Amino acid sequence: MKAVEMAEKRFRQSGFTIVELLVAATITSTALLGVYAMFQHALEIEADAGRAMRDNAAAVALVNTISESLRRAVNVTGHPAIRCSKTGQADEMVLQCFTGPDAIRSEGLQRAAICRHRYRWNFDPQGPRGGLVERRTWHYAGTENITGRPNTEEGDEELLWLKTPPIVVGRRIERLSVRFKPASRFADPTQKWLGRWSGAAGDLIVRVEAHVGGETAEVLVRTVSNGGVGEAEEG
Repeated sequence: MKAVEMAEKRFRQSGFTIVELLVAATITSTALLGVYAMFQHALEIEADAGRAMRDNAAAVALVNTISESLRRAVNVTGHPAIRCSKTGQADEMVLQCFTGPDAIRSEGLQRAAICRHRYRWNFDPQGPRGGLVERRTWHYAGTENITGRPNTEEGDEELLWLKTPPIVVGRRIERLSVRFKPASRFADPTQKWLGRWSGAAGDLIVRVEAHVGGETAEVLVRTVSNGGVGEAEEG
């Protein structure tokens, strides 16, 4: 009889009580929540790092594209080699430059040519091209435009540019700055950077700066011909 009672007593004492189970469940849940919070934080850090790398890559690619055009700028009779100005639309800028020589194929023939690149941007978030930087290109044989032949009437050149298919060279760009300073006065602290330029591809320093997200890329370019007249940006 005693053996039976002792066996029943041992059986009742084995296992966990409800309170013990609740305490264990609470501790386990707290530990799992801590692990989840750490894992979530790690994912956020990784996402931020990836976003920063993409933003930096986009900014660097844009300034390199524009600076390469400026670095290879050439003078063409009857046209300013480099021109940067505002358009008639608010906050819209246009940068044009002749570059070359390039090799292109026309009617099956290889010929030396130069290109005229036109960069256009407007970062109005409400605008149709907010955050985009577009480039349109015309090809020239000497001083002859072989992409299209605009009439002499005023405004026809602008219409031809609009008909030229654009290439998007920058997306999600928050700000793009292209400024100019004569190389001879680069070290002069009183010489302001010029926000507008129209003239030859002279001995000129150009600063190109792009902002994407929290990332910034900047490059200085020096052109190597003679001439150039600049105008200080208002404000």
